[in-house]
Amino acid sequence: MTVEQSRSINVLEWHRLGYLRHPGRFSWRWTSLHQRIAFLIAEAGRKAVALKYFCETSEGSHPEFQQSLAVDWTPCRFGGERPWFLCDCGRRVVALYAGRGGFACRSCHGLSYQSQRVTDCERTAAKARKIRYRLDGSASLVEPFPARPKGMHRKRYARLWRDYQQAAIRAYSAFDLSIRRLTRKIGN
Repeated sequence: MTVEQSRSINVLEWHRLGYLRHPGRFSWRWTSLHQRIAFLIAEAGRKAVALKYFCETSEGSHPEFQQSLAVDWTPCRFGGERPWFLCDCGRRVVALYAGRGGFACRSCHGLSYQSQRVTDCERTAAKARKIRYRLDGSASLVEPFPARPKGMHRKRYARLWRDYQQAAIRAYSAFDLSIRRLTRKIGN
């Protein structure tokens, strides 16, 4: 699982919506294709939030767990205060992620970001595609490089061309290396 795939709660978003300023009850939900897949009911106070987390199944919703989360406040440089969730491990975090047994920080759940799992080949190919999109070209790295758009300085276009060439060469060489590794594994 990655951070982007996980259900999360964000203390800054809840603060912006006023849930932490005025103690009371509110609900929060996660949807997929406009269908509710999970929700929670929260009782918020200034120093803590009590949660009841529910998952949706074909038989209806059933409670998964109950949890109390501590909220810490730090002063801001130009006035006001900023809220933080306190994870069970002791870290001050903005976001907590749902997992077995409750919400915890990404370190406790062992979550990484999607960008951390991208290979060098994918990263350099994405950079080359981004340059092509910037010039209104297609995503294909085998098509000719797009012409200089009207109004773009020649120096900038030349720089983008150089950056594209470097990224494309690195992407092709990383792809070639991964193909060689695969053929060696298959051959053995």
